[in-house]
Amino acid sequence: MPDSPFAPSREIEKKAVWVKPKFVVEVAFADWTNSDSVRHAT
Repeated sequence: MPDSPFAPSREIEKKAVWVKPKFVVEVAFADWTNSDSVRHAT
């Protein structure tokens, strides 16, 4: 997939390789932790 689905960003362009997803999931979670992880994901 040659084009980014996000707004242009030089930092992202330097590091990213865009691919088409094979799986799409929907995840529910209670909250974000202080370290930016999801809490109680299901």
